[in-house]
Parts: sequence; C-alpha cells; structure tokens
Amino acid sequence: MRLQTTSINYFSSSFPHYYLYDYLPLSAGKDMISRSLLKFKHRTQPDFSTWIECALEALPGISLTPDTIILRPLHHDEITVSVFPTALDFLGHSLASHFGCRYLPSFLRKSRPARPCKELSRRQRKTELRGIYSLDPTARQMIAIPAILPHVAAPPAPDPPFLLIDDILTTGTTMRMIILP
Repeated sequence: MRLQTTSINYFSSSFPHYYLYDYLPLSAGKDMISRSLLKFKHRTQPDFSTWIECALEALPGISLTPDTIILRPLHHDEITVSVFPTALDFLGHSLASHFGCRYLPSFLRKSRPARPCKELSRRQRKTELRGIYSLDPTARQMIAIPAILPHVAAPPAPDPPFLLIDDILTTGTTMRMIILP
C-alpha cells in the first residue's frame, strides 16, 4: 500500500496529512479494506498486525527525526491516556521504535469526556470537541527527557515536530481541535 498525501487546512495554516487508504463508512457499502481497518481498531488478527506493517513500510517516505513526538487523539471517553493500550498505542510504539523517536500519548489531555463523534455532523463534532484538548502541564518536561532509545543521540528540540496518528479520518475535526485548540 502506498502512502497517500493531502493536507488539513485550519485557519491560515496547512498541515500535511498522510494516510494509507480512503476509509469508507460501513453505511457506504461493502468495502473489504475499510472493514479490515475496523478490525485493526479492535486488534483482530491478522488485520491488526498487517496495518502496523503497512504503516511501517509506507512511512519512510516522510521525514521522522529523532526529536519527533508521536501521539494519538484520546478516545471520546478518555480525559487522559488509558491504562489499557489501544490499537493506536501499539502502532505508536511500533513507529517510535522503528524510526527512533518517542511515542508520548500522555502529552495530550482533555478537560472532559466527549460524546462519540461517529453519529455527529461536522458542525456537531466541532462544537463537541472545541476547546477540550490541551497539553499536559508537564508536557515541556516530557520533551526535555531524552529518548530512552540509546541509539538516539540528538538532544530534544524546544519545539519538536509531531506526528499525530489516528486510525480513521472522517471530517478532520479531531485533528484540527488538537492542532490548534
């Protein structure tokens, strides 16, 4: 699978958006790859491992430096990262290990749980998610901690690049609310 590229525009800024496949909701009909992606979300084998392998094979096309911080959006009911690892946590750890950077899902927090967005319109999603994401107050300290990987020699940058991973992008609202809260 080849890495696809587009951008997410928000106000006057444009952010690169990389993806492996155009997800179609189940309501759009039978799409085996989209169904496989849902199996990834539920950590069902072999789809779970296959999507991680596809991401590892496709992402060398972008530049991930050792100071890159990988994170994921929080689920609707999370205000901080859950103790129970999600499929995205496994993907984030795999990417960080493969590319020699850090996966810090605890970097983000929310002020409150949110309603599940899958049934909400774009406008409702924006209203539901507006202003609830923020950086953890200790985020700057997390950036300053050197990567645990011994082969990473680069000191952390004061404003490191981020790779925000998600399994399905529907309207892009969650990404926008995280990028520019």
